[in-house]
Amino acid sequence: MSLKQYNLSGLASIHSGVTFRGKVEDDPEGDASVIQLRNVAADFSGLQSMPCRAKSSSFRSHNFLREGDLLFVAKGKNNFCLPYKKEYGRAVAVSFFFVIRPLEEMRGAFDPLYLNWYINSQQAQRQLKKGKEGTLTININKKSLGDLIVKLPPLKQQKTIAKINELKTRENQLLKTIQKKREQLISHQLLTFINSHKSTT
Repeated sequence: MSLKQYNLSGLASIHSGVTFRGKVEDDPEGDASVIQLRNVAADFSGLQSMPCRAKSSSFRSHNFLREGDLLFVAKGKNNFCLPYKKEYGRAVAVSFFFVIRPLEEMRGAFDPLYLNWYINSQQAQRQLKKGKEGTLTININKKSLGDLIVKLPPLKQQKTIAKINELKTRENQLLKTIQKKREQLISHQLLTFINSHKSTT
């Protein structure tokens, strides 16, 4: 299997999310979602909570996320990616994220979900970490992200890898749910046992 190698900047454009002055306030009449870090699931598989709403007229057209976009957490210790999904509706991301958008001429050359997996892989994370060494900041800058070396197998293999990663994520989520249910059941049974016996004084 032959692998092609690119810098991320050769596959996708990278731009910061929208900068807000102060706290993002929810607008009940808003027709667009504002994705913040607090909305992101711990495993970076998607969103865990509903984003705040805002009026779409407040943003420029290029601010709105598109299918195939990836959201990269540029600030803090956990510099991972998650894919934008159509089910989120019309949305923008705050400047805590870099938006990674496939270049038009590269669409069809790679699967965005494969790229999402690759950026989150240990190999890519090690390279990104080197870009932070020797600095006082723990943020990833645009150049360091753009310089990331991405290895691309043939498209068919990319899709297979992305699918396997999706199934692995679902399995992990199910296992966590089962564990939580089991803990709740055992706790309930123990309390039932205790409460079924009369206390003596």
